[in-house]
Amino acid sequence: EARVWASRAFNRSGRFKKAITQTELILKDEPANANARAYHAEARLGQGKARIALVEIRQALERGANPNYFEIQGRVFQALNRNAEAISALTKALKSHPKDDGIRILRGKLLVREGAVKDGLAELRKVSPQNPRLAEPFLYIGIAHRDLGQEDAAVAAFHQALKRNNKEAEAHLRLGEIYRDRLKYAQALLHLKDAVEYAPKKSRWLPDAYFLLAKVARQQNMRLLAITALKNFEKTAPPKHADRAAVRKELNELGAK
Repeated sequence: EARVWASRAFNRSGRFKKAITQTELILKDEPANANARAYHAEARLGQGKARIALVEIRQALERGANPNYFEIQGRVFQALNRNAEAISALTKALKSHPKDDGIRILRGKLLVREGAVKDGLAELRKVSPQNPRLAEPFLYIGIAHRDLGQEDAAVAAFHQALKRNNKEAEAHLRLGEIYRDRLKYAQALLHLKDAVEYAPKKSRWLPDAYFLLAKVARQQNMRLLAITALKNFEKTAPPKHADRAAVRKELNELGAK
């Protein structure tokens, strides 16, 4: 039992190899140990092996409907972009862990992403009063308000997110978009520069942030910054990104090689 909980502690701290070692020692002696199978799946997810993790967490759930397993399954589905299934699994986890804000935040942001904006907003509002230092709920509250056409409320929420974590890259991006639409280019530029600086390397929106930064830089007659941003777009965008031709055209207009 101590090895089981040690494996989860290793997962929580990002030491996935150690978690795998611990769980495999258990599974060697007890192949049907559901906890070990679940936390082995969680470690595989941490290593980026979501499809393997999905098989293993299903095996764990066949042996018992533990709420911790549903949480892991929800995160696996999220990694596979199967958000509706992720929401369903997280709903089951919350029935047994209604005070787990980590699960509630994830469920809330997935609801927002899936277009159930009002439901997501209601879920996130349950979290933020209890966790005034967390930036993520405010980020998704802002996204929800923007989707509902409540732009001023969105701006306020994004600023609340940045008040708690000034390196919350997506909040900077969203503010950059809004300020650019409002023709407040100086403010947009500051937030877009922070967005690309603090963005996790694999952020899906990073190429678009570089393109938007380039457009704002051109509005501000900042040629070198625009060129740098456009070249970074080319480095980070998928080969078939719809804006590749437009970016190459802008680079040519700016006289870049």
